[in-house]
Amino acid sequence: MSLTTITLSGTDYLSYCSVEKADEILAVDPTRNTNWAALEEDAKKIHLIAATNRIDLFRWLGRKTAESQTTDWPRSGLVYRDGGAAVDPNTIPPEIERATALAAGSTSLPSTTQSTQRTSAISVVKAGSAEVRFAVPQESAPQHPVETDEILALINEWLDRGTPNQDAEVGACASGTDAVSQFDDMDAFGYTGGLA
Repeated sequence: MSLTTITLSGTDYLSYCSVEKADEILAVDPTRNTNWAALEEDAKKIHLIAATNRIDLFRWLGRKTAESQTTDWPRSGLVYRDGGAAVDPNTIPPEIERATALAAGSTSLPSTTQSTQRTSAISVVKAGSAEVRFAVPQESAPQHPVETDEILALINEWLDRGTPNQDAEVGACASGTDAVSQFDDMDAFGYTGGLA
């Protein structure tokens, strides 16, 4: 599919999914259908535009097909993991379209600036000369611009995980009398923290 132009109050916006396609996708989604169906047409447009903008917050493999494009997709230089077929550099993959619809159909899209509370009752564990220090922040931003495993599973194969941040203050450090070891604190998708 190609990018969809959504007109709202006389202004054109780009979306990875049309209202009609989102209606089709979300009609068979029991967790999102009721909320989506209750939205007026303009509200659906706003949710799709916002979902597209949030999808564009990810770091992607490959490169934009045209340097002049304002969205991250379509992209060139990508392949599907299963079989290695090339992703069409001139269209929006169905996985991106579906992820956009699912994000738009959520009751509220996650905010990338909203803090979430994480607490740890233990910060240091000692046994003789060995100790383990847990450096878990009390507040942290959400890991991803769109925070459902279902959406991440759709787009996971094209996410650019980059080089793990070895200087991150998140994780655990074990030390003894003569050495310090750093452990990675990665989630299931290979992120070390913060927006990717």
